Parts: sequence; C-alpha cells; structure tokens
Amino acid sequence: MADAPLVRAQLLVGTAETRAPLDVPLGTQPVRYTLQVPADGLRLPRDVSTLRYVWLLKSSYGDTLTLAQSMSSPQLVRDDSPPTLDWRETRTGDISVRYLDSTPAARDVNAIKQIADDAITRSSLALDTPLSKPLTIYLVPRIFWQGGADFDKTIFISYADREYTGVSLADYISHEGAHALTNDWGNLGAAGGMLAEGIAVYATGGHYQPDLLDQSAARLVQSPLFIPPTILRRDFANQQHEIAYTESGSLVRFLIDQFGLDKFRALMRRPNDWQGIFGKDFDALTQDWLSNLRALNASNDDVRRWQLKVRFYNLLRQYEERFDADARRLPGPDVAKWDAVLRRAMHAPSDNEDNRVLELMLLTAIESIENTRSAAQLHVAETYLADVERKVQAPNTSDDALMADVRAIVRIGEAQDEALLNRDWEALRKTLDDTGAPEFAAQSITRAQAQPAWLRFTQTPAHLVLNGERAWLTIARWAEPLDPSAFDYAGDRWVLVLNKRDGQWRISGRYPDEPAALTAR
Repeated sequence: MADAPLVRAQLLVGTAETRAPLDVPLGTQPVRYTLQVPADGLRLPRDVSTLRYVWLLKSSYGDTLTLAQSMSSPQLVRDDSPPTLDWRETRTGDISVRYLDSTPAARDVNAIKQIADDAITRSSLALDTPLSKPLTIYLVPRIFWQGGADFDKTIFISYADREYTGVSLADYISHEGAHALTNDWGNLGAAGGMLAEGIAVYATGGHYQPDLLDQSAARLVQSPLFIPPTILRRDFANQQHEIAYTESGSLVRFLIDQFGLDKFRALMRRPNDWQGIFGKDFDALTQDWLSNLRALNASNDDVRRWQLKVRFYNLLRQYEERFDADARRLPGPDVAKWDAVLRRAMHAPSDNEDNRVLELMLLTAIESIENTRSAAQLHVAETYLADVERKVQAPNTSDDALMADVRAIVRIGEAQDEALLNRDWEALRKTLDDTGAPEFAAQSITRAQAQPAWLRFTQTPAHLVLNGERAWLTIARWAEPLDPSAFDYAGDRWVLVLNKRDGQWRISGRYPDEPAALTAR
C-alpha cells in the first residue's frame, strides 16, 4: 500500500459530540486534517482520558489500512460529572427487573428474568406466602456490603462480573425476596434480627446459599465460634454476620419443623410470647434446639471449614474498607433521590489492578471453602486468604510468588487491551503463546485486524483457576467502536487459557463462557 496512491481517507475522532467518519481531502501529501477546537475545549466521552482517533485509508489497489492513534492535550476536557443512571426495565409476572445499559445485567438480562422468577418462587413455596404486590429488583453493577438489601417491595442486588462474595444471583434474590414476602408478617422491629433474618435464611435453605443448615449450625455449636441464642436475641446486629445468620436460620427451621409455620408467624407478631405460642419459654426451646444440634456429627474438617468461612467474610469487609470504600455504601430505597456521591459509587465497580488481583484471590478462596470438604482444598483457601490478609494489612508490601502470578495474569489482559486499542499487532503478539500455540496466536492477530477501531476495549477479569503453570482466566469483554454505526455490541464472556513459559504467562487459547448468572455457584 505504501507505493499506491490513496483514493479515500477518512478520520474517526473519539469526541463526545460526534464520531461519524470525516472525509479528508486528498489534495495534499501527507494527508492531514485540522480539528477545530471550541474555546472551552474538546469534550471527551465519559470515562475516557485521551483523545483516540483512527485513519481509514484505501489505496487505488483496493487495499485498506486502519491506523489507530491517541493523544493528550490541555485542550481536551474530561467528563468527570456524576453519572446519570438511566434504569431499564424488564418484567416477568409481578417482578420488575431494573438494570443499567452496558452492565453485566444488561448483557445477561434474558437469563436473569428466569432466575429471578425461580428464586422468588423458591422462597414463596418455603414460606407458603405468595407475592401479594409487585416486586422491584434493582441490579447494581458493583458489590456493596454483603451484596443485597431489602426495602419492603424494592430490593437491591449486586450483579457484577467479579462477584467476589461468592454468592449466586439466585440466592441473593431468594434471601432478599424472603424479606419482601415477610415484611407484613408482624412487628419486624420488635421481632429483631434473630427472627427477621432467620426466616430469610430458612427460606433460602442457608445463609445466602443452600446449605445443610442444621449441620452448619451443629459445627458452630460444637466449636468456639458459637454465639449463645440469648446473645443473638438481645444483640443480633453486633455479632459476627455469618454465624449469627446461620444459627438464627437453624433455630427458625427448628421452630417451624416442630410447631408449624402458622405458629412461627404468630411469634413474628408477638415476639415476646414464646410460652403462650409454643407452650415453652425461650430458654427451654433453645435448649431443645441445641440438644438436636449436639447430636449431629461435626468433623474437624467441618469445623475448620467454618473457621475459614468466618475468616473469609471478616477479611472481605476489611478489604472493602481498605481498597474499595464505595463497597461500604448502601443504596437508598428511592433511586431518584440518590445524590451524586451515591450515583458515582453504584454505577460501576472499583477496577484498578489491586482490586482485580485481590478480588480474584478472594473468589478462589471462598469457592475452595464452599465447594468442597477436602482438606487439600481447605489448604488452598487458607493459602489465598493469608496472601490477601497480608496485602490488606500492609498494602505496600511486595507480592509473594502466588500473588505475583495472579498479578502477572491480570497484567497480560491489561496489555492485550492496550494493544487492541492501539492496533499494535507486535504488542498483541507478546501477550500470546506463539511457541506453544502458534496457530491460535496467528488466528488471534488476524481476527483482531478485522475488527473495527475501538474507543474502549476492556477485558475485565472475572474468575481465575490457577494450577501450577496453567491458568484459566474468565474475562468479561466490554468494547465500544470509535464508529458507533460499526455494530451494536452488548458484551460477552470468554475463558482465556494461559501457559507459563520461561517465567512468563502467555495466552494459548480461549473459549466462550456462559452468562455470569448461570456460572455462579
């Protein structure tokens, strides 16, 4: 193409005003275009810090060339204003699901509708209580607190690609939906957290996930972690979250199994009348419950698993306080009244390199704790927890070998994002394993060359499996072409296969992944 005259030159410029292709006159060589900058500067799109532009060239031979470039200038004006949150809505029966464009929920909305319907049905059947009026579910694209909040018939659920709490969408909705179903059962303020949260845990079948609820409570009762029921009744809110919720759910299950749901509903209305409702006072009933739990077997590994689970969730909250302060904010019940600070906090997760590395490691830890009962997997959890604890307690400390591998894998994705944005094929090649997988490397570059120029391109790491010198990194891919008419792209998920050769991680393959809603445990 270097020797052939140009027959067409177009310029795409990534400004906030317009990104339609500009036809550039060919009368001068080299081809140039002068961009007129308004007196108040050239505005960039939201969350973009440099001006990206691309030349689209065609020669008389019919060859085409796309050249991507970027620049910084004092004349460029970033859009740092608080985001406007335009909630979209889809419905399934009496359930309204609301979400934001260009988020995981928007991408997975068809799967989410069925999951939401099934989760509410699950709680409704467990509680023998139909949904009496419409329920609104807001799907927030970041983790906040534990990941769910209920305000009568409006609930908020975290739905992020990197769901480092380890809780599935279905279990979030089942738990918070149980609160919505029981909000009119009685005086919830007088009933207290032990009963109000216990019934939600009962309906879900465990705290935020189905579990062998009584067996979990038995492990707690037979360990130093146990919280006596008198303390739960008196001071629920100040106890360790996971222990308090699980014990309360088990106690509620005992009461319903022994006396029926109607009598438990009477207790919610008259929370101090245990004797009148059940024929026994609180102390006698809780002793009966504890006697049942003490009769169940709890192995050393079972107790160790629970110790690690408590350690994980305590660490998760410490991580949020140190590395993701916005995760400690709760959404208010009326989204129209959210102030600028809350809108900014809720519109996207924190996503710098430390967030990515530590959240991937937290996710590996909780999966190792919850998805197995083997001592080996519990050791994996303990190793990952210790690494994250060390970083949370001393953020400036250097990475050990495990965290260094996770960080190197995250950086490969970041390097590939930058290469694709800049259409730098040599930089892209350096992210690929062209020694172990030359055909995949060649196909990846050819495929990238055929894609349009990007205004944004991000592969957000969502999940990591690391096994020696092999790794499988699930990424959520988000991209926006410079030319908005190129195609409508809603995001997708892929699993990248990586090999470590001569101390360097490289990508050797990829395959598509299912929606996040379907892959969470």
